[in-house]
Amino acid sequence: MLAVVAANQWKRPICFSNLGTAQDLGLDKYTRLNGLTYQLVPVENTNAGGVNLDVAYNNVMQHFGYGNAGKKGVYFDEENRRRLNTIKLATAQIARSLAQAGRKEDARRILHRFDDHVSEANVPYGFTTNRGNIHNIFSVQFLEACYMADDRPLANKVANSLKKDLQQQMQYYHALGDGSQTETEMLNNAFLLTQGKAGELSSRQATFAQDILSSYQILQQIEKWEQEFAPTHASL
Repeated sequence: MLAVVAANQWKRPICFSNLGTAQDLGLDKYTRLNGLTYQLVPVENTNAGGVNLDVAYNNVMQHFGYGNAGKKGVYFDEENRRRLNTIKLATAQIARSLAQAGRKEDARRILHRFDDHVSEANVPYGFTTNRGNIHNIFSVQFLEACYMADDRPLANKVANSLKKDLQQQMQYYHALGDGSQTETEMLNNAFLLTQGKAGELSSRQATFAQDILSSYQILQQIEKWEQEFAPTHASL
């Protein structure tokens, strides 16, 4: 891959479909997010979040497709949900960078473009997966972008969906035990297990040790943001 970069001499664009590949080559400082791809450039990033803001914004608003996710009753299997998560993550990254650059209205537009085209009935923001809560982790990044763009109504919608799923997950994990432990004790034991130490969880709970921790951590992050971005009211 490095030979391709060296021989190309910037005659044609070189793009990566994910930042991890560029990081493995030590080239992540030289990539610009254009939408769903990271384009290699000959200078280090100096702009917000390594995003080519104008190009990325136009690509989202004019070219992104959502596979009929806004139509009632369309079913998305795990693989297709992953593709929508990729779009959601890119939207969040671009929106955060726009907000950081002072373009909060543009950030709100692309966040709402995703929300308008992906029905919660088809693919909710809060969704349990077998991949380590990755769906919810991507939605948390989308939620952060909502807060940074000062879009409180959309942030509330995303946060409520996430909290519903995560709270249900925590109830489920707790129900897998014998009822002798509090939720705090379950969390402490899950942490010990993820550190390779002895943790007193049932065999069924132990299977979900990492998910127990991530669900709790995401809930804590949401609570922190809700307090941080809560509207202030002048005292009477």
